[in-house]
Amino acid sequence: MKYKLEIQSNGFNIEESRIIKEVKDSLKHKKIILNKINDLEIYYVTDKKIIYYNGLYNDEIVKGEIYII
Repeated sequence: MKYKLEIQSNGFNIEESRIIKEVKDSLKHKKIILNKINDLEIYYVTDKKIIYYNGLYNDEIVKGEIYII
């Protein structure tokens, strides 16, 4: 099954693929190997246009927040 998920709020649209790309780019910037991060959780707060994420990498918690323009 192929799908496209888009979140719309207050005249702002963002696709799931962009959220995933932003998180991956942030993790790469932190020099984290993507396939070695566990339990990655991603949250998008629509009214603030912020993506939050956290996960485990080498038994340490990795956190981040990304402001979307």
